[in-house]
Amino acid sequence: MKKKQPLILIVDDDPTLRDTIALWLSGAGYRTAQADDGRQALAAVAREHPALILLDLRMPVLDGFGFLSEIEELPERPPVIVISGRGEVRDVVESFKRGVTDYIQKPIESYELLEHAVAAAIEAAGIRRRMLSAEARYFNLVQNLPLLVFALRPDFSLEFVNKACRTMLGFSRTKALTRPGWLLERVHPDDRDRIRDALGRAFSGHSQVLEDCRLIRGDATTLYAILKAMPAAPDPEGAGPLVEGMIFDITDRVELEKLSVQEEKLKTLGAVAAEVAHEIRNPLFAIAGFAKRLRDRHPEAREPQIILAEAARLEALVDRVRDYLHPVAPKPSRCPLEDVIRQVLKALEAELTARDITCRTSIRPGTADVEEDPEMLRQAVTNLVRHAAAGLPVGGAMELAAWSEAGFSRLAVSFPEKTPEKEPERLFLPFEESGKNAGLALARRLVKNMGGFLTYAHDAGRAVFTVALPLFPHAHESDVPPDAPLDAPADDPGDAGPETPSPAPKKDGGPTA
Repeated sequence: MKKKQPLILIVDDDPTLRDTIALWLSGAGYRTAQADDGRQALAAVAREHPALILLDLRMPVLDGFGFLSEIEELPERPPVIVISGRGEVRDVVESFKRGVTDYIQKPIESYELLEHAVAAAIEAAGIRRRMLSAEARYFNLVQNLPLLVFALRPDFSLEFVNKACRTMLGFSRTKALTRPGWLLERVHPDDRDRIRDALGRAFSGHSQVLEDCRLIRGDATTLYAILKAMPAAPDPEGAGPLVEGMIFDITDRVELEKLSVQEEKLKTLGAVAAEVAHEIRNPLFAIAGFAKRLRDRHPEAREPQIILAEAARLEALVDRVRDYLHPVAPKPSRCPLEDVIRQVLKALEAELTARDITCRTSIRPGTADVEEDPEMLRQAVTNLVRHAAAGLPVGGAMELAAWSEAGFSRLAVSFPEKTPEKEPERLFLPFEESGKNAGLALARRLVKNMGGFLTYAHDAGRAVFTVALPLFPHAHESDVPPDAPLDAPADDPGDAGPETPSPAPKKDGGPTA
């Protein structure tokens, strides 16, 4: 289908000049319409919806400035190029104040220059229209995300909050935006000082915030959440720094764990997460595709790149949340840890060999089996090995060890680490923007579903991730080293683990079990 050519409205009380301009523009492929004063031009704008207006300033009935005043409030005002014999500086300044795109003085010395100005004005208007459309679509996407998005001023009042404040907390956007300190007011009193201090660090601009907390809904019930806030950025309106962040509702997960009915509830939650991911991904793909085409056509424009970057961040976040909440149904059977290690290293052999990473293994005599879902256990260990590999240089080495002690069988993955993690619990959160720890979060959840623990420690320059699982129910007492206590500790068994076993020699041929 042939594309309709842009319509140019020529407004001038000189019919000869109008006809001359119309003839030139028609030859250049444009459609034209004419009006001999501002009043006729207003009717033509309403009727024809021109892509561009060429406007004279001196006209009877309604002059150029009067016409500009009349169209000022139009929702989709077309661009205007002034063509006038009034060359006074004040006329030029006043014209640009009223939003005209260009100013050409009569007599027109070059119609080629006029044609170029027309093309440039129409192109600029098209870019602006597409930018506004993309911005509106992105804003609508943020408004309808199933998580609370906010921008906070230094006095802890809200600059922006999306519609999730009603669905998550039971308050309208208007009430949230107009009530001073609304966000901190919704934080549980026992968590409020900690969150205030954390947001204060974000306002210092030095670090992002990632904190778990409780929020109080409008009906006085408690919502469990993870709050993430970025370091402060300057307010584009010049009103001071803003901290932007998101609040993820994890109430379902917390309550399901407390009620010990995690399996059935997580199936539902996982289905919802998958559906939400699907519904968010569709508009994300549309917006990203539109922004890519816009960037390809106008590589100098910054806005498409910003939209692409934000869409990529949302896509990664949706994937991490979906993967973390995916339901699992354990199918336990007897699992020798030595077999689990051997199977994981065999599955990962190609990717480890590609980076020349060595995996040394050590299985202590008497290591007892566990009764767990073999697929879940292999997935957890696979994630730990991949995390270790990601932290190693080419040609690096990690160690895998297994032993039984204090009523638990343990499997540890260790590798060199220069500096210990300052906040170890953050390693196991699935919402980090980089996504590099998503595998650890899933590994911990899988291990917890199996009734065990996954812990991190820094020992003698090495990071040590230890999976501790209850002994196989029918394991004989001889399966446990004679010097190990028979009763499991009351708290996390990871604190009772031995030193990392000495590495076994590497076999020829790359990663080995």
